[in-house]
Amino acid sequence: MTDYNFLNPYRFRNGAVVKNRIVMAPMTEMSAHENGAITKDQIDYYGMRSGGVGMELTACAYVTPAGKGFEGNLGVDSDRMIPGLAKLAQAMKLNGTKAILQIFDAGRMTNSKILRGQQPVSASAIAADAQVQKHRAP
Repeated sequence: MTDYNFLNPYRFRNGAVVKNRIVMAPMTEMSAHENGAITKDQIDYYGMRSGGVGMELTACAYVTPAGKGFEGNLGVDSDRMIPGLAKLAQAMKLNGTKAILQIFDAGRMTNSKILRGQQPVSASAIAADAQVQKHRAP
């Protein structure tokens, strides 16, 4: 009989234990409200997938208002997001699944349209190639 090690628990150095070694990778579902707040669809999406996997990672969540990268992007840029994030975490942690929040900042990969007129903030003043291509005249 084959021993499926991925079904066994795993203990991290810090003592945290996942019930198995199956991880749901972060997938961009683009379901947040315009202001980055959690939607019922997101809570349902992650809740339906909890329980079987040992760990779930959210889609990327921007950490500053100017870090939003796309419409439907989850935001964690202010305390007003905490109630929705708490509901999301509760849904993700059903049946022993660990919940991981993936954070990011779009930097130069965003644009002023997504940021509602704000100038993107980045370590570089040079626009990303993807953005340059998108805004060139034909």
